[in-house]
Amino acid sequence: MTPALTLAVGLLTSVGVYLVLARKVFSVILGLSLLAHAANLLMLGAGEPGERAPIVIEGVERHLLADPVPQAFVLTAIVISMAVTLYLLAAFAEGARVLDTEEIVRASASDTESNRESVRIELSGQGREEV
Repeated sequence: MTPALTLAVGLLTSVGVYLVLARKVFSVILGLSLLAHAANLLMLGAGEPGERAPIVIEGVERHLLADPVPQAFVLTAIVISMAVTLYLLAAFAEGARVLDTEEIVRASASDTESNRESVRIELSGQGREEV
């Protein structure tokens, strides 16, 4: 792996981890996206470099062929990470609309922290705005 690619993977990973540890939902989503890009670059960098296309023809030495498997994995990972990012953004937009906040709120550690009345109100949907 080249030094520039190593630096790019390290930078994307460090910024991604920093954003995931933030308290804003949008920052967490952006951080997860950057971590996915770092993993994709790492996978591409781990692939064997080749000087020719992976087309097997007579007379081509096998060590000159590029390995298409890491490229296929990365292409699949790009599509999956884009779909997950879009899903998270849609869930974030709906959550921000319903809860009227962009902060990540602490979940209760157990059901014992909730009383019967708060659970009934939450399950019935009372207190939410109707659109």
